[in-house]
Amino acid sequence: MRIPLHTRIFIGMLVGASLGLITQAAGTSPDTLDVVIKWVKPVGDIFLRMIFMMVIPLIVAGLILGIADLGDLKKLGRIGFITLLFSVLVTSVSVFIGIGLTALVRPGDGLSPAERSALVERFGE
Repeated sequence: MRIPLHTRIFIGMLVGASLGLITQAAGTSPDTLDVVIKWVKPVGDIFLRMIFMMVIPLIVAGLILGIADLGDLKKLGRIGFITLLFSVLVTSVSVFIGIGLTALVRPGDGLSPAERSALVERFGE
């Protein structure tokens, strides 16, 4: 029996959140940081690079196909303006959500000054 994709995604999200909570509970001991640096960071870096390698070509191909499908350049001007307006609006909303959640959650406030300076020394600013 095959597990549906949405169920696998949900299970992965739960496993990731659980591992994150376990890592947070372990604190910022040198052993925990070594595990994160040696095992988690490389996997995250590879994942992000793979996403960037896929997303940018898909966006460019989508734009080229969309422009080619329009045919009339007068339509392109109007649709281009609407697309630009929509992009600015969606980007603004996402920035406000990010700033609002950062102000609400306040990540890093629970760290002591010694832990904070050790993390800054180890990972840079």
